[in-house]
Amino acid sequence: MNKRFNPLQWETTERALEWWDAQSSREQLMLVFIVVALACMLWFFASTAMGSSLKNAENSVAATKRDFNTVLLAQDEYRAKADLAKTFQEDLERHREFSLAGFVERTAREIGISESVGSINDRGIKPGERFDTQSVEVRFRKISLRATSELLFRIENAEQPLSASNVQIKTNSKDRNELDVMITITMLRPKAQQ
Repeated sequence: MNKRFNPLQWETTERALEWWDAQSSREQLMLVFIVVALACMLWFFASTAMGSSLKNAENSVAATKRDFNTVLLAQDEYRAKADLAKTFQEDLERHREFSLAGFVERTAREIGISESVGSINDRGIKPGERFDTQSVEVRFRKISLRATSELLFRIENAEQPLSASNVQIKTNSKDRNELDVMITITMLRPKAQQ
């Protein structure tokens, strides 16, 4: 490609050389110093801005990695809790026909305190948002501390999710080694299908 001669460019360069030659050596030295100082300032500000941008980018990448790892951990926790909830729901469905009164009678018989069952009062089913709760209030007369602890252990470790609450233990007025116990046993039931 042929470059054509541009007379305007030649003329501008020629004028600049004439102007430079017209300056004294002191002025030329001052102009060189100013140009070098401006170039150094420009280089300093450009490198500082680039270094700052690089540091900000590194911090942003590190924060993004931390956030990503947090999301992965939360996802794993959610999956584990979802699996646990599914297992819990399956257990509830499998034991839908579970009877609290039958459980109390069977457990009392196994422990050897069936004759001490004073009463089993069904407190009904209370509806909840996801599960219904069913409770029975059970009174035992004249049972030992060992039998009471065994009963509570079996309630908490039953195959159905049960809990014991409102446990009231009083010593028998005639024999201090025997206890009168009242326990409210509660279990979760799946919501009735509508």
